[in-house]
Amino acid sequence: MSHLTSDVTIAALKADDYEGYIRLMDVMNRYHHDALPDVFALGPFPMLTQSEYWRLISRDDRRVAGAYIGNELVGFVQARRLEIKSHPFFKQRQGVHIDEIIVDPGFRRRGIASTLLNAAEAWAAEHGCEFISLNMLEFNETARAAYEKSGYVTQSRAMKKAIRPMR
Repeated sequence: MSHLTSDVTIAALKADDYEGYIRLMDVMNRYHHDALPDVFALGPFPMLTQSEYWRLISRDDRRVAGAYIGNELVGFVQARRLEIKSHPFFKQRQGVHIDEIIVDPGFRRRGIASTLLNAAEAWAAEHGCEFISLNMLEFNETARAAYEKSGYVTQSRAMKKAIRPMR
């Protein structure tokens, strides 16, 4: 059955969402590992114990919001407040950084990621933040398209080059 964004409820993750959170983190880990096996290891899972998960979702400086269809957790966004301190090159500013965003593969292309981004942006605005940022890997063209559609622009780019060790 196809669901539309209107079927999605966004709410803070709860203690009993632990298994769903771990399942989605595993999906994300496998996706990254499949694309870049020289960078991403598989597991160990679960990445967080239940008590670590509880501490994560309880922090005042973080927002971990889930996307639910009925009672099923189908995605989440994990964001944290940050402060750019005054520096000769940077202005002091308040912002939010999205650490993780994932939608279950069976529920993609239905506007859920955009709804999660909107929730993170609303949380940032409620806390007086001036910007929201995220990082993504170059191979993830689907995510880049979704971010650009939501108004995100590339601000910087990290580059790397493999070298042969001498030892």
